[in-house]
Amino acid sequence: MDGPVPWADDRVAKATTVHLGGRAAEIRLAEAQVNAGRIPDRPFVMVTQPQVADPSRAPEGKHVLWTYTHVPNGYRPAASDREYVADAIAGQLERFAPGFGAKVLNKKIWDPAALEQWNPNLVGGDIAGGSMTGFQLLLRGGLTLEPYRMGVPGLYICSSATPPGTGVHGMPGAWAAHAVLEDQRV
Repeated sequence: MDGPVPWADDRVAKATTVHLGGRAAEIRLAEAQVNAGRIPDRPFVMVTQPQVADPSRAPEGKHVLWTYTHVPNGYRPAASDREYVADAIAGQLERFAPGFGAKVLNKKIWDPAALEQWNPNLVGGDIAGGSMTGFQLLLRGGLTLEPYRMGVPGLYICSSATPPGTGVHGMPGAWAAHAVLEDQRV
């Protein structure tokens, strides 16, 4: 992007992760449409602005934006559908950041199959790494009270494969960092 996202609310420019979707009723409708096998016109969009936390994530004077939206399980888009989903995401961004489209220099579209091909852990494009229900939420990484330690001194893991999972942005990393610091104090 040729500069930061022109958010209508300047406070959003300081966030590394933005949940974009309007009022709760709009988000519920979008998610219900996905669950019914349809792509919503106004999808719920997750947005990350990595250079907010680490300016080295973008070239000098530029910005990087990463977005995703939920699609129906098993979604395999035709070429024209890939653009439709990208356009729906861009529409939501334009809605909350007027002038967004004029800032875009380049884009890369990844559908669920492309995500899985890039990283086989993302089965069906699932960035959560699988089920986030019941005991799966607590037992990611195995049955252990130390899910961030890999059993080898100095080897740690922090990802959606560790509690509390992908839905709590940054917490697996924060807790893994606490484990590292705790081990360094010994």
